[in-house]
Amino acid sequence: MLIRSKIIRAKGTRVQFGRGKDQVEYHFKPADPKRPLDDHVCDITDKEHIARLLSITEGYEVHDSEVASRVKTAPPPPKPEKPAVATQGNPSAYGALDKDALIKAVTERTGKAPHPTTKREKLIARLEALDKGAQ
Repeated sequence: MLIRSKIIRAKGTRVQFGRGKDQVEYHFKPADPKRPLDDHVCDITDKEHIARLLSITEGYEVHDSEVASRVKTAPPPPKPEKPAVATQGNPSAYGALDKDALIKAVTERTGKAPHPTTKREKLIARLEALDKGAQ
């Protein structure tokens, strides 16, 4: 992953992880040495090192090109499944609706909005009672 150092130094920034023979050093520098003020970046593959660097929000961030490439190649989000439609005579479908949809259904059926803190179960019971009364 391409990480950008927010700190621009003339000779770049060197960051070390580990000690002894396990030590790894990353050098954040511009991709083109003739353009020293360009983004100072380093390609890092170790997930723990990436996480540690990105946790230092004042000093490091994911490089814009990395973000752009992920946005371009990201698959479209999956379409949400439609909940079962609750209709009169099909009260079991009310259980598939979220609380906002239940409040809307009660409001449409009664002409009066229930209190926002009304529990979901009570809204379902109210709609089922309205269904029984309509039959």
